[in-house]
Amino acid sequence: MKCGSDLRDTLKSAIGDYLSITLITGKTYYGEVKRVETDYMSLELKLRGGKTTTTVIIPLAHIVTITL
Repeated sequence: MKCGSDLRDTLKSAIGDYLSITLITGKTYYGEVKRVETDYMSLELKLRGGKTTTTVIIPLAHIVTITL
């Protein structure tokens, strides 16, 4: 499945912003958009305590909703 360029363009304009993203699996992530590629994006999440971070790779085709 290919994702439209509108989604990619929207996410690229949100680099550095914090988003809440829900996937088709029902899982929701909240974090800072770090990178947007053709088929995926990376979202940086702060772990408990806010001192350490981890990065989640999310396929664009799995995104159901985005909340700014």
